Amino acid sequence: MNISPNNQNIYFSKGTWEIDDFRATCYNSGANFNFTTDAFKKGNKSIILNFEMPNVVEGYTPILAWRINGLIWEYAHMSEQMTITLPQGVNDATEDPVMNGIANHYIEVWVRTISINKPRWSWNGNINNNVIILKSITIDDSASILETIQPETTMLCIGASFTEGYGTVGIEHSDFKANDTTCSWGALLGTSLGFNVATSGYAGSGFSKGGSGDSPSVRISYKYMDADIPRDFRDIDIAAFNIGSNDGDMSSENFIAAASEMIDDLRTRYPDMLLLFTTPFWGTHQSSWLAVSEKYADDAKVIYIETIYPQLVGHPTISNYRQYILPDLVKKAKKSLFCLNNDAVNTV
Repeated sequence: MNISPNNQNIYFSKGTWEIDDFRATCYNSGANFNFTTDAFKKGNKSIILNFEMPNVVEGYTPILAWRINGLIWEYAHMSEQMTITLPQGVNDATEDPVMNGIANHYIEVWVRTISINKPRWSWNGNINNNVIILKSITIDDSASILETIQPETTMLCIGASFTEGYGTVGIEHSDFKANDTTCSWGALLGTSLGFNVATSGYAGSGFSKGGSGDSPSVRISYKYMDADIPRDFRDIDIAAFNIGSNDGDMSSENFIAAASEMIDDLRTRYPDMLLLFTTPFWGTHQSSWLAVSEKYADDAKVIYIETIYPQLVGHPTISNYRQYILPDLVKKAKKSLFCLNNDAVNTV
């Protein structure tokens, strides 16, 4: 039985998918979806994800990550049919003590990694190599996709290499397998806070420049998922940003103007959405972000937290995040977003 992506029991991350009656399309890593099913207990006890990748270049296929019941991530280069089964040791969910007797399983699927060496945007004569279309989910005729109650808060994190998870799982930056968006600051923060979270980052980009794979500047990519494909923020509660690490050549005046233009645009179009800004972890444009924070000090929907880590050398790995970045980031985000000091907080 084929389940269409428009099934109401499949949850797609907000601001990262274009969904119609027959397909769900994403354009960058960090897009994800989840659902609960009893398919691992019925029939052939597997799930097949059916994809199209119309523009992918051989050797530069995106990597998909998935996990069952929040346990260990598995991943593989994408193909038109991706089969998911219970990992070895939990077959049939009957013998393994962790899964013993479990009839239903919660599945998370992320577009984990895309190539930074092939076109990532459809413009300038290029076609986006990373367009991914979910056509259907195949399960046994006796199985079902079940309702899953979702967290009430949604977060979309936007930025550059930190947001893309560049180098989080290794130092082999020439090999895009070293990039993992599930290990990025945004994914880790959102998950730690109990949010539904997605990310959209293009390594090398900023307010003043485009990024790898001929991707555009953040001034464009925050508003669009690809050329002429608008990004929809309507169901997003918190838009979080880490921008500026690639804008070292940009004057503070121009940086503040670009940040203000984006903030004013989002506050006008989505007045109920919170905007959370973080400092690039290397400290780039710290003074500029402080000036932006002061400019919007009377707007409780615009929040800035200072996130500079002098001990960080190069791009953060997952161990850097776990060792010192994430504990600090979560603490400051909780204080700001949840106003744990009972005051509106714009800067931490």
